[in-house]
Amino acid sequence: MHEHEDPLDIRRFGAVVWTHRWLITLVTVGVALVGLGFSLLQTPTYSARATVVDGRTSQASSAAQARDLILTDIRVMESREVATAAAEKLDFAGGPAYVVRHVSARSENGAATSVITVTATDSDPVRAAATANAVVDAFVAFQAAEADQRANEKIAGLEAQLAVAVAERDQKGADLAQGGDVQIEYDAAVARVAALEASIAKLKTSIGRASADFRVIQHAAPPTRPSSPRTGLNVAVAVAFGLLLGVSTAFVRDHLDDRIRSVEDVEEALGLPSLGSIPASVAGKRRRRRRGVDPEIVGAQTAGAEAFRRARVNLRALGLGKTVRTVGVAAAQTGGNAASVTANLATTLSRGALRVTVLDCDLHQPELHRIFRSTNDRGVSTSLSHGGTLGTCVVAVKIASSVVQISLVPAGPRPAVPSDVLATSRFGQLLAEALEESSVALVAMPPVLAVSDACTLAPHLDGVLLVASCGVTTRDELRNARRSIEQAGGRVLGSIITDVPGCQPRRDSAYAPAETPQPSGVEAQGNNQRRAAKKGGPRHAAVTEPTPATPPKAAAEPARPGPGTADAGGADVQTQPAGEGAV
Repeated sequence: MHEHEDPLDIRRFGAVVWTHRWLITLVTVGVALVGLGFSLLQTPTYSARATVVDGRTSQASSAAQARDLILTDIRVMESREVATAAAEKLDFAGGPAYVVRHVSARSENGAATSVITVTATDSDPVRAAATANAVVDAFVAFQAAEADQRANEKIAGLEAQLAVAVAERDQKGADLAQGGDVQIEYDAAVARVAALEASIAKLKTSIGRASADFRVIQHAAPPTRPSSPRTGLNVAVAVAFGLLLGVSTAFVRDHLDDRIRSVEDVEEALGLPSLGSIPASVAGKRRRRRRGVDPEIVGAQTAGAEAFRRARVNLRALGLGKTVRTVGVAAAQTGGNAASVTANLATTLSRGALRVTVLDCDLHQPELHRIFRSTNDRGVSTSLSHGGTLGTCVVAVKIASSVVQISLVPAGPRPAVPSDVLATSRFGQLLAEALEESSVALVAMPPVLAVSDACTLAPHLDGVLLVASCGVTTRDELRNARRSIEQAGGRVLGSIITDVPGCQPRRDSAYAPAETPQPSGVEAQGNNQRRAAKKGGPRHAAVTEPTPATPPKAAAEPARPGPGTADAGGADVQTQPAGEGAV
């Protein structure tokens, strides 16, 4: 996100996610495939479980003592001694090291219960079950042997004490027989001997029975399904991680992406107001993909036409037609739709009772003659190079649904060095000639940062409109374009932003277009020609060879639409030589 935006704006979050939805999808799917591949490449492992109960915990004096007993049992089960004993019972190679690596023990409820679970993992389910059973059996045998050893050690100690007690009892008995006053001592010695004998007898009876304190309540059976890899869980975790990674990548990319996304971005970069926001045209994009460059001239009932009308209002507020009569239109960098904006703006201004002359000064890659279906044999380049008058190059472009016409001066043949041709002092005279019979002269210029032509022309103009395309033009390009024009002595009036998403009225709104937009004049004309050709009728010539004339004035009365034009409501154009039908 950018600095001027609220990082907690949910709408901004949604916009970033939607803009980079394919990146997020690609990252998520990629990580999910990695997780799936990781799972499929792993060797399946099986987990066999056996459970043992320690009966001594029921005799413990406290919960802490019982917990200590269970923790001791777990350490014993995972010890090297039990592993060695278990390995001796197994009929496969691996030894104690195999048992230590593949066996784990835990209490069912964090040492708060007497049940201990022993888990053995292996790629062979039968071997896993055999290992778990061998461990629990070895553990029970180990605990029994340990108990018997402790009992024997206690018996040995008690027998030593018993020998001393018997000697003391015999001595006291001899003293008592000789008349000594030792009856009490003798009775105590007899009682001590009896107690020691009872303890020894009890211990001897417990030998060999210590294994009863540990009971295997469930031996392990060979598992039927692998415990690892858990493909479903791995893929789910991978999808979640991929989604998080994709969204993070989208926000990082959006933060590093300097391209404009809104009108506010342009106004912040330029420090100038936006004079028009042209909505994205799906139809126009399809035509550009199909035929290269053929921008749509807006019709009367389209959202694009309304956007250009708003631009016309804003330009008039700046003095268009009065103090501002020569306006250049240029993109900051290549791919900026400057020619389309020029054509549509000229159409809109002409409908607003302004006489417009359009000069195509993009001698590198001229487009206006293609938009208006005009010839390009003569134009700006021939007038500047050979000193001819502007009238010899003018083509009258008539709007069929209106009473006005546009005077078009094509770029002309491409010179060897276009920048040198435009740098001549003759250009100022061309502008003066264009303004003799027109209210406004629109100059289509090449991209500001691509070549020096725009900076060469800017000082001769009253102002320059910078065209920015959403998702294409960057902030740095706009700032550098304005700086270049102003350093050359020109003036930037403002900006027009094209391909702006979400600036059309709702379809159910009363201000939405009343009818489906008609095709542009050039496209409707071509459609009519194709229909006429199929019927065997003559084709209507879209362009005729221009003849020398002065720029046309406003028409006194509506021109009757020719056979190649569409009905009123569309921006339908015809081109004819200046002086033929131009008033």
